[in-house]
Amino acid sequence: MKTIICPNYLKNDYLNKLLENSNFLAQTRIIPLQALLPEKKYSDEAIYLSALQKLCAVKDKLTVYKEMLQYPAFIMEMTDFTKEVILYDIKSDSLKTDTLQQLELKTIIKTLIDLPFNEHNFKKIDLNLPDLEIVDFFADTAFEYNLKEKLLKNHRLIPVNTDRNPNKSLKYALNKREEIEAVAQDICFKKAADKTTIVCSDLSNQLPIIIQVFNRYNIPIKNVSLHKQSPCISKFLTLCNLAVKKDIDSLTDFIHLYQLNNKQLFFDYVNRCINTPEELNEEIFPDSFIEEMDLIKEDRNIILNDLNILLNSNFKEILINGYNILLSFNWKDEKKTMSSIRRIIEDTIHNVNDLDDLNMVIHLINKIKLTTSDSLENGVTITSFNKPVFNNDYVYVIGCTSKLYPGFKGLSGIFDEKYVENTNYPPLATRYENYLKQFSWVDKSADKELIYSFHKSDLSGKTMECAFELENILKPTKWNLISINSIQEKKHFIDPKTARQLFFQNNYLYGSISSLESFYNCPYKYFINHGLKIKENPEKTIGPDTIGNIIHKLMQETVIKNPKHYYEENMDYLLNKLKYALLNDFPKEKDYIDLLFANLKHNLSLNFIYLKEMEKDTSFKAAKAEFKFNEYEILENKVKIKGFIDRIDTAYNLIRIIDYKTGNHELSISKVEKGLSLQLVTYLTVASDLFNKKPVGAFYFNFTNSYINRTFNHENDTVLKEFIKNKRMNGIILEEDLTSLTSTDLKTFYAKKPYNPKQFISQKNLTKGIKTVLNNLYDKLSCGNIDPSPAEETKPCTYCPYSSICRYYKDTVKKENLFKLKGVLPNEVE
Repeated sequence: MKTIICPNYLKNDYLNKLLENSNFLAQTRIIPLQALLPEKKYSDEAIYLSALQKLCAVKDKLTVYKEMLQYPAFIMEMTDFTKEVILYDIKSDSLKTDTLQQLELKTIIKTLIDLPFNEHNFKKIDLNLPDLEIVDFFADTAFEYNLKEKLLKNHRLIPVNTDRNPNKSLKYALNKREEIEAVAQDICFKKAADKTTIVCSDLSNQLPIIIQVFNRYNIPIKNVSLHKQSPCISKFLTLCNLAVKKDIDSLTDFIHLYQLNNKQLFFDYVNRCINTPEELNEEIFPDSFIEEMDLIKEDRNIILNDLNILLNSNFKEILINGYNILLSFNWKDEKKTMSSIRRIIEDTIHNVNDLDDLNMVIHLINKIKLTTSDSLENGVTITSFNKPVFNNDYVYVIGCTSKLYPGFKGLSGIFDEKYVENTNYPPLATRYENYLKQFSWVDKSADKELIYSFHKSDLSGKTMECAFELENILKPTKWNLISINSIQEKKHFIDPKTARQLFFQNNYLYGSISSLESFYNCPYKYFINHGLKIKENPEKTIGPDTIGNIIHKLMQETVIKNPKHYYEENMDYLLNKLKYALLNDFPKEKDYIDLLFANLKHNLSLNFIYLKEMEKDTSFKAAKAEFKFNEYEILENKVKIKGFIDRIDTAYNLIRIIDYKTGNHELSISKVEKGLSLQLVTYLTVASDLFNKKPVGAFYFNFTNSYINRTFNHENDTVLKEFIKNKRMNGIILEEDLTSLTSTDLKTFYAKKPYNPKQFISQKNLTKGIKTVLNNLYDKLSCGNIDPSPAEETKPCTYCPYSSICRYYKDTVKKENLFKLKGVLPNEVE
């Protein structure tokens, strides 16, 4: 029988060439070079685990590399180099011992050399085979190269390439993606995809881009293979991780493996109430909770049973039980991967004794890669420097930068070129010479045209140089890439009829004033949130909103109970009441909640100092706290709004409002005029109308005290005056009503810059302006105007979750004023 040595990736093409001259093949076997090697007695995984155990036994002899033994990658690197020591007959005495590191490396290799490596038998290969032919292949190692040379002394070589003296050129593009795009366009012009080869200098990084670009151009790719991790590998690691770590994060990952209709409900509960996976049982997972999650009771029992098995497994059992649980997920399409997992476990399980052994096996399983292939008979052939293919009419060699071309790599890392010099390891010069001999196939791979290509920068903008070997003989020219110079702006709009269905009810526009003002921040974001009503489910955590809610609730209860002297109320009772309510939701956060409420108490006591001074010097008194209004018709026959006003104060026939803020918040007149900050001023007009009183002012009161230290002495008059000055409320005063106020009342209205005339505005202009903004909003939504125009003043794109949908590529928009608030500078006010 004739035997033909041929690499697996070239087997189909070679068979087709043979069948061109004959209708059938008989008494012929085609095998890779590795099939000539003796059968492996021990798997690589078993060798790696044995290497770990042998090195741990001599751990006390190591100093530099002692801690490295915990890393499986280090064990594998030591073992792989020991294999080369065996293959090349390197004497341990020839290894360097100039430094402590080198001395320890020698100790490691001498410890590992006695393991039952398969490489001992590889050197005994029988080369006297009858009727053998060899399809030229690229030897990746010096051992393979020497083996190939020995075979060729007695057997015929079948060449892969023939030099046809094609046209050669060197082209460049700006970056890697443009380079591949240019190649795709050139293939389309030639209309010869099935007669084209692409030789990649960096296959793993270039192939994904080639697939993306070629799919867009509808260019077929012949027999492309991708190596990726199978989903069942990650699931197996999740099961093992839970058994080893036994923490909440691993439990969360574990639950993700199962089909639950409402996982978030479960995760929220676990994160708030469970400290360890062992606490998860039928009591924590009761029938009532099962119904709420829409989960079948049997599924609950399966989850709890699997959890209990894993948590009570020893190191050997973790692998076995993890695999058995994985089998229950029914991986019909992953039989090859499941078989690989099983083989590794069977080869290593008898030697797994501790956590280090277990981690090594898990690491080896994690390295399993799933190979996916698209079997197309015709299309572009994709290959790399070390995989010669048969000639094609057109060949593109891409990525020919000085870093990647011609692609020879010397030894680096721990066992570098300097380490192996003066040993039997094949010399660098010899390996480089042999590499170039084999690499010459690239120059002979084309029949008509051979194009070398490189890119001048990487995707981060770093400059790349062309390979000297090419630039020295060919003059580079730029790829003639066809591109669209001007991006066509895509307008976002909806039909007016659809707009009315989304935004309006009975011809009215409904919403809170904050939701309506968000239209001017970005119409498209308003459409997503309030038209389609798409909103992310907020995670239940203790955050800024929680703190704000606590302050609002506390102020509501104290102000209503004692409108003029609320600052004298006992805060401890109210704070403890709110604290226990929060602890009930977040029992695991007790320490954080204790600290939070201690800081809140200190913060409120400082703010009450100011509020006491404010209430003492004004005739205003709190009338309402957390006042709710609903369906208030602010624009006749067009707009109805709803909302909460934190605090409403009255005095005689006058009214003012106060909005509590937990951060530093200032009212910007400019944003009011552009429709970007309407809430405070609109609430003032609503309160004035509902209570039938003259509006005087609207203010933000900031609870933050970032400029005050913990040792603040409010009994010092100078310090107190400075504190009161810095805490003055921030907002607007309506100019028509200043004459009815005393100078003492005026003091309570000052902003941080009391002489800014824009803070004193006209009530007439304000009311008219709000209606102008809402009329404009009503008309735009009626027409279906939802085109993105993010405001420069508020920068809504910064944390927008919808940026990938709208794909807005331009700069933010500086908004125009929709109305004007004319201010006047009052006479003496102080």
